[in-house]
Amino acid sequence: MSQAELTTPMRVLVLGRLFSGLKDSVAGRSWNPGGVPAFYKLIEGLQARPGWKLETILACKEADARFARTVNCTLAAAGAMTVLAWRRPSGGRLPRFDLLFNEVSHLASVLLQAMRTRPDVVYATYAMLFPAAILARVSRLPVVLRLMGIFPHQRTLHRAHFALHRWALRSPFRAVVCTEDGSDPAAVLPRLIHPASELMVRLNGCDAPLSEPHATRGETLTVLFVGRLEPYKGCDVFVEAALQCLRQTSMPARFVVIGDGSMRRELEERVRSARQETAIAFTGAVAHAEVARHLAGCDIYISVNFNGNLSNANLEALAAGACLVIPSSDPALPVDTATDTLIPSDAAIRYDRRDPAGSLAQTLHDLIADRGRIEACRKAARLCAGRLLKPWSERIEADIALLRRVAENRGESEPMRLAAGPHS
Repeated sequence: MSQAELTTPMRVLVLGRLFSGLKDSVAGRSWNPGGVPAFYKLIEGLQARPGWKLETILACKEADARFARTVNCTLAAAGAMTVLAWRRPSGGRLPRFDLLFNEVSHLASVLLQAMRTRPDVVYATYAMLFPAAILARVSRLPVVLRLMGIFPHQRTLHRAHFALHRWALRSPFRAVVCTEDGSDPAAVLPRLIHPASELMVRLNGCDAPLSEPHATRGETLTVLFVGRLEPYKGCDVFVEAALQCLRQTSMPARFVVIGDGSMRRELEERVRSARQETAIAFTGAVAHAEVARHLAGCDIYISVNFNGNLSNANLEALAAGACLVIPSSDPALPVDTATDTLIPSDAAIRYDRRDPAGSLAQTLHDLIADRGRIEACRKAARLCAGRLLKPWSERIEADIALLRRVAENRGESEPMRLAAGPHS
C-alpha cells in the first residue's frame, strides 16, 4: 500500500460481537485483547492508520453486569468504541423475546450510527449479520462481511426456519471474507452469498516463531491437548483416547490437558477413577505465552476439532514443529479437504473421525512405539509451516487493502469470484 493510500483520510465503521477476549479490555479501559486475533488485530491496524477515522460498535450477546447499559469509550490502541448492552426486558422468563428485543435494538443503534457518521466502508463480522445485511440492501454504503469459518448451522441454511439467515447472507455485500479454518468455506459459501459479492478465503496469520528440529526429550513422551473443556471442543474424546492408550501400551507417556471449562471436574474424576492421575495432568487455563512454552516442549499435539483443523492453535503447533495428529477429512460434508491440500499426510497424522476415541487411541499407541515416525512428522511439519504460514501483519494488511479498494469502488459491482486461496 502506497504512502498516499495510507494517509488519505477514510472513515471505517467496524461492527462485531463483544467477544469474551475483549470484555476486560473495554471494561477496564485498557487495551489488552485476546481470543480472536483476526478481529482485534484489524482494529489495531485500522486505528494505526494516519488520517483514518475508526469507529467500532460491539454488541453484547449475553448479559454482563459490566455492560448493563450502552458504553462509549476511546482507547488509544483501538479508537472510539460503543458497546451495545444486552438487556432482558422479560427478566429472563422469555428468552426468545429477550433475543428478539436485543437484535432489534442493536439493529436500530447501528443504523442510526451509520446514518449519522456516513462511513466510507463498513466491516461487519457474522455476529452482526442482520445490521450488515440491511446496510448492504438499503444504503449506498459498501459493506464487507467477515466470517471466521463455517459454523455447523450454516451447512443447514436450506431448512425453512433459516429463511431470514438465507436472506441476510444473500445481501449484496461488496465482499465476503472468510477464514480458512478447515471448514471448507470455498465449497460452502458460493451457494449462500450474493453472486455479485467478491469471495475471499484466507488462512489466518501466525506469529509463532518456527522452531528448530530437535529430538524427543527423554524417555517419557509428552502428548498435548489445548482447548476449552467443553463438549463441542472434543476434550472428552482426548481423555478417553488417552485412557485407552495407557491401557494398551507399556511405553511411558504423559498427557497434558491445557484449558478450563464446564467439563473439567467430570474429566478429572474420570482420570481419578482410572487411577491415571500421574499420567494425565490438567493445568487449567494458562496465558498464551505459557501455551507456547508447552507447545515447544511437547512431542505430540492432538486436535479433536471436527469442524476444521486449520485453527490458530493447530497452526501454532505446526510452527512449533510438533507431531500434529488431527481427524481425517470428510469430503461428503465437506470439512478438512482444504486441510488435506495444505498440510500433507507426512506433516500431520490423521485418525478416523468416524471412531474418534478408538482410532485416536490406536494412533497414539502406534506413535508412542515408533519415535522415528514422530521425528519424521515433526521435520515435515516445520517445512510445511515455513511454506504455508504468514505473519498476522501481512494478513491484516490484506484486509485493510481490501477495505480501501472497496471504498474507492463503492459504486461498482462485479460477479462473484474466489479472489484468493487460503494459502495466499
